[in-house]
Amino acid sequence: MDWKRLNRLSRRDPSQKVQKTWYVDWIVAYDQILILMVPDDEENYRVLRVETPKSADIRTPGDFVRSWLADNIDGRQRVLDLEPDEMDPLFELRPLVEPIIQIAQEGDLLVLCPTGFLHRVPLHTAILEGDKDDPESIIPLIARHPIVYTTSLTIYEQSSNRLFDRPGNDLSSPGTIRLTGAVLGVYEDSTVPGWMYERPQVYRVCSQIPDFMSWDKARCGKPVDHAAVRAALEADIAVFFGHMSGKEDENILDHGMELYPAARDGTPGVENDESSIQ
Repeated sequence: MDWKRLNRLSRRDPSQKVQKTWYVDWIVAYDQILILMVPDDEENYRVLRVETPKSADIRTPGDFVRSWLADNIDGRQRVLDLEPDEMDPLFELRPLVEPIIQIAQEGDLLVLCPTGFLHRVPLHTAILEGDKDDPESIIPLIARHPIVYTTSLTIYEQSSNRLFDRPGNDLSSPGTIRLTGAVLGVYEDSTVPGWMYERPQVYRVCSQIPDFMSWDKARCGKPVDHAAVRAALEADIAVFFGHMSGKEDENILDHGMELYPAARDGTPGVENDESSIQ
C-alpha cells in the first residue's frame, strides 16, 4: 500500500497520535522470508531478511515454518498451554520476529500482515527473552508491543475508515471512540481428540470478552448460524472463535467460517460432521 495512505490512516486514528505505528508485511519468495516495515511518520521502507536455524532437514525459513507447524499445530492433540513445559515452541518463534524488535521501540504499535503459511503461526506469542523456569521473566512480543493483525493492509484501511466515518465518533483525542461488538464461538469439531475438554475453555473466553467490553452476550455453539454471522458483521468489531474451511495452499481470504454442524442449509462454509453437541 502507498505510504501516503498509511500516513493518512494513522493521522485519522487518535490512538496513534500518542504512539508510533509500524506497518509490517511478510513476503515469502523461493522459500525465503522477508519483512517489509515502514513507520507511519516517515516514508522509509526497511526490507529485512528472516534468518532461521538450519539442520539437515531444515535448510530454508520456509522449511523451518512448515516443520514448526507440523510439530506444534498439525501434530498436537490439544492446544498449546502457557505452562513452563509448553513454552519451548514459543521460544522457537523468535527468529520470525527478530528483525522487528531490532528496529521498533518498546511500546510502538505493530500492524502485522502475515502471508501464506505465516497466517497459522501465532507470531504475537514469540518469546523474546526470559527463562521458562521463571515465568515472571518471560516477555513475548505482545508484551513489548500492542499488536493488530490484518490479512490485508487494504482491508485494514477500509475497516478503519469505516470506524472513523461512523457518525458520533469524536476523533479529536484517544479514548473517545465507542465501539459496538459481537462475539461468536463454535468449537464442535468431534474429529480432534480431546476437543470436548477444550470447548468449555473456548466458550468461557468468548463469554468474558463481552463482559469486559460492555457488549451484548456472546453466542456460542448452536446459535451460531448464518443469521448470527450476518448480525455480528453489523457491529464495529466481530470476534469469531472457531475453525476455518479451506486448503492450506489457498489464499486465506478465500477460506470460510465453519458454523455449528446443525446449521445445514446447503451453503458453503458450514461444518458438516455428525456432532450432536447442543
